[in-house]
Amino acid sequence: MKKLYPLILFLTVLCFRCNTPKSDKADQPPSDTEFSEEENGSTEQDEKAQRPSPPATASGLFGDLTINLDYSSPAVKEREIWGALVPYGKVWRTGANEANVITLNTDVSVNGEKLPAGKYSLFTIPGEGDWTVIFNKIYDQWGAFDYDASEDILRIKVTPERIEELQERLFFDIDDARRVVFKWEYLTFRFEVKQL
Repeated sequence: MKKLYPLILFLTVLCFRCNTPKSDKADQPPSDTEFSEEENGSTEQDEKAQRPSPPATASGLFGDLTINLDYSSPAVKEREIWGALVPYGKVWRTGANEANVITLNTDVSVNGEKLPAGKYSLFTIPGEGDWTVIFNKIYDQWGAFDYDASEDILRIKVTPERIEELQERLFFDIDDARRVVFKWEYLTFRFEVKQL
C-alpha cells in the first residue's frame, strides 16, 4: 500500500491540473500586436470622431427642462445638397451615420404640439417649400434605412430660410429662446420646445 501512495499523489496532482481552467486571454499580458484600450486610445468615441461626418452634440438647460441632441455633421464639400445629395420628398436622417437622437427629460410642446418626455430619433422630409420634422420612437437605428412611419410620435412643419454665409458642416444648436436650430449649406430652420 505504501508503494501506491506516490502513484495516487501523482494522479491526484495530474487530475487537478487537468481540471483547472486555463487562464482567460484577458488575464494574459498583451502580445506585440495586442494593446489595451488605454494604450492605443481606440475607444468607440475616438473611432466615431475619425469618421468623415464626426459626431456632435447640442444641448440646452432651461430650468427643469433639459434638451440633448446627438447627431453627425457631414460637410458640403462643394456638393449640390438640396434636391441632389439630399432629395426632396424622402425621409432623411438629417445628417449622417446613425439617426439623430433627441432626448427630453420632461413633457414638452414642440411648435405647440405635445411631445412626452423621452428619447426619439429625429428625421426630416425636405421639401422645396416647407419641411416635415419627425420624432420617431425608434431612436437606436442606422440612418433612415429601417425608418417605420408607424413609430412616429409627432410630425411638425417648418419653413426653411436662406442664410448668407456658407455653413460648411451640418450644425444644430439650441438657442436661448428654447429653439432647436438647424443650419447646413445656405439653409436654416428652427422649431420651438417649451416645457409643459
